[in-house]
Formats: sequence, structure tokens, C-alpha cells
Amino acid sequence: MNNITLIHPFEVSKDKEDKFLSIWKNIDNYMKKQPGFIETKLHKSIENALTHKNTIYNFVNIAYWK
Repeated sequence: MNNITLIHPFEVSKDKEDKFLSIWKNIDNYMKKQPGFIETKLHKSIENALTHKNTIYNFVNIAYWK
């Protein structure tokens, strides 16, 4: 059986990043216990050096499942 890769972009306002990360940890702990789960990595964007603006999606999760 092949593994699958899921990519989930999130747009989170600066003032809600802490809340997002708190919720994310709870969801991450739950997903780690699910059948077929391999791993997940949450990435945070950095400021764009050319425009000095953040990207639309400031968080991106990449998850791997069986």
C-alpha cells in the first residue's frame, strides 16, 4: 500500500497565532494515535524579504499517512 502526503495551509492572524498553536497541539496529539498515521510537521512562514510582508498562509502542515 502506498503512503499519502497531505498538505494543509492555514491563514492565521498574528493576534491568534498562540491560540492556533494551542489548538494545533491538541489535534496533533489526537492524530498521532490514529491508525495509519506516520508523522506531521507544522511549518511557519517567514517574512518575504522582497515585499516585507508575510505570505497569505503563514502556517503549513505536511502530514504523512499509510
